[in-house]
Amino acid sequence: MQESILLILRTMFALPFPLGFKLAMEMRGFNMGPPKQPLSDAERFKFRNTQVRIEKILKPMLEKLQKKQRATA
Repeated sequence: MQESILLILRTMFALPFPLGFKLAMEMRGFNMGPPKQPLSDAERFKFRNTQVRIEKILKPMLEKLQKKQRATA
């Protein structure tokens, strides 16, 4: 689990701070609002790639947590 968290943190830092962190929070259901500065085409491309990477990391982590919660309930 710790390695997965470190992987997410590294992935969030692939974007300028705090954009990667806001993206991860949005993906967890928190409304973080739009970026303060408009994104260039290159930044939008990197944003989408980072979003896919975070999704791939988060999905199995969340599934494991849900299984543990069900097992203890």
